[in-house]
Amino acid sequence: MEMNAPDTHWQQRLHSFRKALLQLDEAMEQVSRRPLSKLEREGAFHVFECSYELGWNTLKDFLVWQGIEGIVGPRDTIREAFSAELIADGQGWMQMLTDGNRTSHTCNEETAETILLNIRQQHHPLLKALEHTLSNRAEPNA
Repeated sequence: MEMNAPDTHWQQRLHSFRKALLQLDEAMEQVSRRPLSKLEREGAFHVFECSYELGWNTLKDFLVWQGIEGIVGPRDTIREAFSAELIADGQGWMQMLTDGNRTSHTCNEETAETILLNIRQQHHPLLKALEHTLSNRAEPNA
């Protein structure tokens, strides 16, 4: 695939990532205004999971487009992205991976609140930073 191809797969995924991130922005705006009901919190977890999944997959697609091979899953992607200086906080991304896995398995109120706080204070800003970084590398029509 030609690196200057105007319509690359990673740019298409970036577009989807941006849409999901807008929903996460809205959820985090609600969190900053008032406590969420359990149902709203589950919705916030869902939008976070979608944003995170699209984020790391967009990173993976970008790295593959750059010629990096052998990337299997999110851990490999995070390591390679950190090495390529696409993300600055590798540990934060690993914590995001852990929290993303925990959101669908927690029924514990305290754990859920801790994860929501992590999403608001750490993960959401990391996802926003990724969107900014990748947008700067996208073609003008992306």
